[in-house]
Parts: sequence; structure tokens; C-alpha cells
Amino acid sequence: MVGVDISPKMIELARKAGIFGRSEFIVKDVETLGKIGDFDIAVGMYLMNYAKTPKQLMHFCRAVAMNLKPGGRFVGFNDYPYNPQEKYGTYEKYGFRKTTVTGRKEGDPVTYYITTPDGREFQFDNFYLSPGTYEKAFKQEGFSSFNWEGPWLSEEGSINYPDGYWDDFMKHPPLCGMSARRN
Repeated sequence: MVGVDISPKMIELARKAGIFGRSEFIVKDVETLGKIGDFDIAVGMYLMNYAKTPKQLMHFCRAVAMNLKPGGRFVGFNDYPYNPQEKYGTYEKYGFRKTTVTGRKEGDPVTYYITTPDGREFQFDNFYLSPGTYEKAFKQEGFSSFNWEGPWLSEEGSINYPDGYWDDFMKHPPLCGMSARRN
């Protein structure tokens, strides 16, 4: 397994966690990663939503595709571009909120504000690109399929919270999975 992140601090945290066994880690921007191997699967957790433009998204998709074997699969997790902008401020009971500019369009920042269990808040930006832009980028860069996946509520999640707790989240998911298969 090879882990790639643009942030040296994230790589340091991954190494310290020690849960990845004998993994290799590379500090590099995925956009300029190049060929590092032939993998059966690539995982992109909050990767694609850092693309600020359709062209940059295509570069991310190209980097993933060139490192997957034919038939290899990409799975990821992302800000959900179908999430209605008017719902962005409704997720505080889940420990976060989102904001963006009025009239959100391609490339606009989507800022997440996360509140930790001890009350600290931190923030980071993702960037909005339309669902069609994602579908086009994956197809153009050699993927035969692209799907938005979930989210799904686990049995544990439904049991450990009051009835209706997750309704807002599940009706208008703020984030979701994605999957694609390389030609």
C-alpha cells in the first residue's frame, strides 16, 4: 500500500497511527504525482473536492487512472455536489456546518466548520464542481463508470440515536461516496 498526501503533517499522522502496516508514504500533490505503480484499487478520501477547476479535476482523475491496472477501481469520499446550498447551515447537530457564496458555481469554495467533541472548531475549504463535471472528467480520463454512492446509515447509527436524528442528514446528504472503474 502506498499513501499519498500533499500535506507532510497528514503523512506524519498516518505514520504515527501505525495502522497501515508496512506502507510507503509519499508527500506529493496528486495533480503532479505521475506513475508510482499498478494498483487494483485507489482510495481518495476528500481528494477530488480539492480540485478548483474542471481541468484540475481531470488532472486528479488522470493521476488515479495511470496508477490503476485495467479494470481497477477508484473509491472515494467527497463533498456531495447535489447537496442543496440552502441546506448547508442545517448540519450543526452533527458537529459541522458548511458555507459557500450565494449562487454557488463551479470553483466556488465550500467551507466546512467542524466542532470537535471538546468544543474546538477548525475549518477547511473544498471546491464546488457540478455532478456533470465529475462524470465528464472520469469518463474523459479513462473510466468506464462513475457512480455517487450512499451515504447509508448503519444499524448501530440508527440504534444509538433517537428516532429521526439522522433524517436531515440522510434526506439532503452533505457528503457521499463515489466509485469508478478504469477501462
